[in-house]
Amino acid sequence: MYPPALKQKGILIEDVAVKKTTNCKTGMPLLELLQVEGPPASFDTQVTVTRSSQTATGPLAGTWDLGIQGQVVKDIPAGVDPKVLEGILESALGTDLTVQYSGSCKNYHYYIEWEEDPGRKELVEIHTDNLMFDGTLKTKIIRDSAGVLWHSPLETDFVTTHRDSPHVTVQVNGYFGACLGACAFTYDDATTPMLTGVSGTAGEGLQHTLTLSGMAITATQLTCTVALWGGLHSVALSMQPAGSALLPSPIIYMVPVTVVALSITEGSTGGQYPLTVTGTGFPDSDGWEAGSAIMTLGGKKCVVISGGPTEVTCTVPAGVSIKCVCVYLPSCIYLVMLYGKRVMLVLSHLHIF
Repeated sequence: MYPPALKQKGILIEDVAVKKTTNCKTGMPLLELLQVEGPPASFDTQVTVTRSSQTATGPLAGTWDLGIQGQVVKDIPAGVDPKVLEGILESALGTDLTVQYSGSCKNYHYYIEWEEDPGRKELVEIHTDNLMFDGTLKTKIIRDSAGVLWHSPLETDFVTTHRDSPHVTVQVNGYFGACLGACAFTYDDATTPMLTGVSGTAGEGLQHTLTLSGMAITATQLTCTVALWGGLHSVALSMQPAGSALLPSPIIYMVPVTVVALSITEGSTGGQYPLTVTGTGFPDSDGWEAGSAIMTLGGKKCVVISGGPTEVTCTVPAGVSIKCVCVYLPSCIYLVMLYGKRVMLVLSHLHIF
């Protein structure tokens, strides 16, 4: 070959090489010499075209499946675009991923990175049964890196040794103190008092003498006096230096409410006159003033004028017919007879029928 542009410089082209960096062409026809222009050569000319012994394979076709995080994503096209694969995987897994691609038509490299749900993932699996290729198909899976959890600064708890017993720790300004001595603490049921029962007797006014029984209590019993009004009262015990007593079951002490008499049993429908109720289990004057208990007649509030542990006086509201007198107190249940009529306190209501 002797192109005119190079003729004047005396440059002769003896060989022509055609290259393509991706090397993706298959079925390439042989080169041929179409025509020769120029003066006849003064020597014999011979042109030879030969094909390499290596024949290019056909392109990859079909579909493949990907096993990932316990699922199998089926029918992924061969040579799928990375953005398309990214959408397929995000839809299947319900999490954000980034898929990047490198390589050429004969080398597919997909790089999958989890944007959410971090951590060390199990290696994926590639199923190639539905791929079509006239060469040797090879697949390889590599874990580039695994998710990690950073702690900065590293807490002291991460560098201490495991202990079976509780230990006392001190934290100052976010930093844990190192244990240089005896820091273990032991809980011991044998040194813990246990409260198993309570009984009581009523005294003057609100005073009740309670007798507590249980284990690890001096002489197995303990007596105290406390001011209580009607209701159900939870009982707890704390003894120093032993601390709070254990309760196998809730310990409840009930203070009953009794009604002994009414100052009047009937009155005018106009109301606005006093009614005094005598009984036990009522609050003290501070309790009545604080609204710890109220009275109603026929469903209407009887405004308390004065009250104490055994007597309360209220102003009768106007009404056509009073069907019941109700004293609202803390929760308890009690039944008495008043003038041949049944008097019952159910939860927080004292009813006179």
